[in-house]
Amino acid sequence: MVNKSKTMKNILFTISSIFLISCNSEDPFEKVKFGFEKEKTFVHEGIKNGRFSLLTTDKDSLLRYNIDGNPLVVYTNPSYYYKGKGALRAMTVSTGEDSVFTKYSKYKKVGRGQVLKEKVDNIYETYLDWYGEPDSLTEETVKEKAERKAKEMEALMSKSSPKSKSSSEDDLDDFVFDDPVYTDEELREQKKKAYEDSIRPPRRRAVWIRDNFTLVFNSEFPKRDSLFNGEYYYDSYEAPTIRYEMKDYDSRINWIKDSIANSLTPNDVVGFDVNKGKWASITDYFYDSKFQITISNIHRKDKEEKRHVKAFRFDIVIKDDFDEEIIRIEDYTHKCEKKLWSRREESMYIQDMSGWNYSISYNSRNYNDPLAMGLEKARKYSLQNDLKFSLDITSISYSDGTVLKSK
Repeated sequence: MVNKSKTMKNILFTISSIFLISCNSEDPFEKVKFGFEKEKTFVHEGIKNGRFSLLTTDKDSLLRYNIDGNPLVVYTNPSYYYKGKGALRAMTVSTGEDSVFTKYSKYKKVGRGQVLKEKVDNIYETYLDWYGEPDSLTEETVKEKAERKAKEMEALMSKSSPKSKSSSEDDLDDFVFDDPVYTDEELREQKKKAYEDSIRPPRRRAVWIRDNFTLVFNSEFPKRDSLFNGEYYYDSYEAPTIRYEMKDYDSRINWIKDSIANSLTPNDVVGFDVNKGKWASITDYFYDSKFQITISNIHRKDKEEKRHVKAFRFDIVIKDDFDEEIIRIEDYTHKCEKKLWSRREESMYIQDMSGWNYSISYNSRNYNDPLAMGLEKARKYSLQNDLKFSLDITSISYSDGTVLKSK
């Protein structure tokens, strides 16, 4: 009986907490001092007073938050910068459901699933009640977006096109291109899509500017099909978001990025996979042994440095089980086939998946050669023990001609 009573108290506490939040006449986050309040304190106090509940997934711990009975997911400091450390600089609330529906199945993905437009509209109305009309409201239809993109493309082409046309281009002006030929079924589909786009609700960006933060309610174009009986909904990973940012957020984040970039070492910038080194016997006039190592998946590790990497210099390091260095083979240069682009804006991730082999032929009986003796020592050690292979990047050549060296 005691256990049942305790369980009932917990249930009533949870219901009352949600009731208090959903019936609140103002945004519970309105008085948060973004940029000053500690992130950990904000989360701890939110859980303690029932504003949040903690969700634990396989990969992360998430915060559950309710608006008018709608369960949402909160991401504090959604950028990786100082996650869990320092001030709460930004917060994103996702309106997505927890289940992602596909054509063939559904699977659990907290806050990343589809969500009905009606639910999002209700949440938006709640924000209008809290903050009034937004300071800035931008809405764009599918047609307006297509026209804008066409103008942008036309302007881009006019900038890149030569001032005078060649004779072959003049000939093209007189050439009549045939319109594409559609079947009756394809025409019906084209007309149906054009009609759907003409009545499709616009995407919206509403911005409220407060004394201590900026609030952005952002939604893309909803869609409709047979998934929710013809009702409009936002697709998986496209659910509208509500974002809170401290004033001057971008300049503050750029300051953090710059301060981190200034302290980076070459090994902080470039990453790679190193395969286990191998030895082989060879028949050569001067050499009888060969050591070979392969590196692959060369990529950028940092997200702060603005410059692109075009080449780097490194040492091959072989250590024993106790991290004692057996041999260091110095000064190899790797020129990237494709520049490793900066990831500072979090919009580009280029990696070189190719495998690159580096080999050294040597005479295992040349006792006067430190390189040969070091490789032989490592080979013999590997017969009964494990070796650790790594690269130590000593310098990086950036695309602007500057060089970053180990400090």
